[in-house]
Amino acid sequence: MSSGIKSRLVQHRTRAFLGVILSITLLTVGCSSGDGGGGTARPAGDTAAEVKAAEAAVAEATSEPTQILITEPLKEKPIEGQTMVYLSSGDPSANQQEALYREALEAVKWKLEVLPVDNTNPATTLDAMKTALTLTPKPKVVLFVAQPKAVWQSVIPAYEKAGVGLIANVVGPLEIEGPVVANTNGPPYIEQMHSDIANWFIADSEGTGKVLKYEVNDLPVLSTGNDVFRETVKEGCSQCSVKVLAGSIAQASSGEGVPAMISALQADPSIKYLITDYSAWFSGIRSALNAAGLDDVKVGSTSALPTTLSDVKSGAQQATTLLNNAYLAWVGVDAALRFTAGQPVGPEHSNTPVRLITSDTDFAIPEEPSPVDYQTQFKKLWNVG
Repeated sequence: MSSGIKSRLVQHRTRAFLGVILSITLLTVGCSSGDGGGGTARPAGDTAAEVKAAEAAVAEATSEPTQILITEPLKEKPIEGQTMVYLSSGDPSANQQEALYREALEAVKWKLEVLPVDNTNPATTLDAMKTALTLTPKPKVVLFVAQPKAVWQSVIPAYEKAGVGLIANVVGPLEIEGPVVANTNGPPYIEQMHSDIANWFIADSEGTGKVLKYEVNDLPVLSTGNDVFRETVKEGCSQCSVKVLAGSIAQASSGEGVPAMISALQADPSIKYLITDYSAWFSGIRSALNAAGLDDVKVGSTSALPTTLSDVKSGAQQATTLLNNAYLAWVGVDAALRFTAGQPVGPEHSNTPVRLITSDTDFAIPEEPSPVDYQTQFKKLWNVG
């Protein structure tokens, strides 16, 4: 995994899932002996050089993307009237994504069918995948979110036989083979988000920070990002330390994570940074910090919700990475079009432009890091612009 010393990779991002609160475990990762974690002191590096490298990475990460990552045009204009199926959890984020898929499909005169799933019950994704194959007309592709291959691998032979593609979204590491067409918002995007927020922590703390990292590792997409954050700090900041507070999706999405974070910070007042793997876990965090007398703790996150951006604007949070839902929808449709046309779907379909937003950002910007003319760029590739 690239460290904070490496430059930014520009080619390379819920609702509650479970209903039972699991216990929280405190772990210490790469900590010095003075942080209360009982770890072995790490040898001092060149802190000034580490900070300079992190600052350079942050400067690159905060720049605005101008180009979509896909450059190869379709050989022909897509055949109209085809169908794509979206397995939707029906929460506000999924509903927003549905609208964005419809917008992209309208450009090529395709239809969208939506089948409901419950992300708290993975079996509903498998059932919906089976249902999709019974639809008339038969869809060209089925798009789903988050569920790992173990949940749906039993339907792969049926999809291969039917000639229907599967497009995964934020599934984490996934081999692209057989009917699996693409993994949008895949590992490259996830790695970039988490290395960006790690480099912000290194730079902002001047290479000496201590951070409480709230992690939810129930899904591969989350555990992958958490590994990247810790590795980036370990490789890029010899005098920084990371203390991990691990919780379940149920605990995090029900709001029970915030009191646990406050307790952990109160137990070690030397920790002045709090970062999580998904901004949704931070609902009400600034009010809770202030009420506990922890108003000097700086807060960072990834995958910003609209409320997260408002929090950064107001100073309630100090840094986040933007979700790029609009680009995600269009790149998913692009993958569907290429699969249907028999053209290769490349690794660039797993990447999404990432932008780091900090309290120093000029907020006269789009709320998503898509190039401002991303629709025009995609339509040109599709021969419909």
